[in-house]
Order: sequence, then C-alpha cells, then structure tokens
Amino acid sequence: MPKFENTYKLSPDEHKRFYAYKLQPQILKTLKNHVEKYETEGKSNSNLTRDLADAIRIDAKNMGFQRYKLVVFVTVGDNVGQDVRVASRCLWNPEFDNCISVTHKTKTLWATATVYIIYND
Repeated sequence: MPKFENTYKLSPDEHKRFYAYKLQPQILKTLKNHVEKYETEGKSNSNLTRDLADAIRIDAKNMGFQRYKLVVFVTVGDNVGQDVRVASRCLWNPEFDNCISVTHKTKTLWATATVYIIYND
C-alpha cells in the first residue's frame, strides 16, 4: 500500500468548495422519485428512509468534491394534518462546513432530508 504525504491543508481550494445550494435540486429530485415509488409499491417507512438516505449520500458523493464528510439525516411521516418541526445545532467551522434541508410533501407522506457537509482537513 503506497504511503502518502500529508498536505497540511486547513482550508479547501476556492474552486473545490462544496456549496450546499448546488446539492438542493438533486436532493429534491431524489425525494420526489423515491416518495412516488414508495406510494405506488407500498414499502414500509423504514425502508424508504434508508433508501432515501443512501441515494442522497451517493448523489452528493458523485458531485466530486474531495475532502468532505457527509452526514445524511432523513425523516419520513404520514401526512394526516399534523405539524412537525425538525431542528439541529452543530459545532463546526461555518466558513467551510454547511448543511442543507429539503422537504417534499404529497397527499399521504412528507419527507425531510438534511445533509451535513463537513470539511475534513
């Protein structure tokens, strides 16, 4: 196994930064596709949640940004007139780290996906 030297980089190159807004359309598309497929096939919410998280993580990694860790948090529920709020706080470097949250609702379901994007120096 080859041994690599440390780059000692403490910040990402400007053209290699991961901006959360670039990921938003892809997350929304994935949410819509999976929720529609779930409604027609009738899978359980736990399967939908796991499948959504995996698909969103793969989509984010395929954007080609190096040196970033991704954490994907997905919540799914039945849409029966209730109100749900999801909140979080993070201890990180706001200059390089970011998060994005996207929600999709249908007549029967709602799904919220939050992706935490953390620079790994």
